[in-house]
Amino acid sequence: MFTRRFTKYFVSTVTIVLVTMLANTVIFGASGAIAPANEIPMYVLLQRPDTPPPVVPEPILAPPPVTHGTGFFSWMPYTAITYRNSRQFEMRQSAVTGEDGLRRYNGQIKVAIGTGWGFSVGSEVYIILSSGTSFAAVVGDIKDDRHTCDQNKVTRNNGCALEFLICRRTIDPMVIAMGNVSRMGFEGELVSIIPSLASIAPPA
Repeated sequence: MFTRRFTKYFVSTVTIVLVTMLANTVIFGASGAIAPANEIPMYVLLQRPDTPPPVVPEPILAPPPVTHGTGFFSWMPYTAITYRNSRQFEMRQSAVTGEDGLRRYNGQIKVAIGTGWGFSVGSEVYIILSSGTSFAAVVGDIKDDRHTCDQNKVTRNNGCALEFLICRRTIDPMVIAMGNVSRMGFEGELVSIIPSLASIAPPA
């Protein structure tokens, strides 16, 4: 009987000592200085002292989009298209000028791009800018390879990747003076030119 009582008392005493030591380690730390309650991490209170803290992975950030040109979008007067036996001239005759001075064909803004994009005159495209702006357009003319970069996507002398066909009499005079159409809501550099959904949709 005495041995059984002694064993029970000994186990209880050892348990109390261990719990006290653990509490001192958590609250006072190795240096003996008490730590404010709000500085004791929850995982320390809930886990064993020898358990390493959870590893929080670093957030994965998407790389910035690859852009083309400088964000300078020049203009081209639609009257510069004069060769009558061309698809460009045919589209010129059917296009209209909007109130903003931009030329439109079947409701879509007319642009001129380099051959490096792989589109021909009359192609319906979707243009994406780095600012998040995107819009439907139609290729109204093709830039001369002699004036573009090695990839034939950007004009060499001004970094222009996109050229708008306009009416000089209607468009904002500041656009004419600055030579840049981006001030009309087309801020940002060119990210991509892709086929429009209308151009790749299967026939009904």
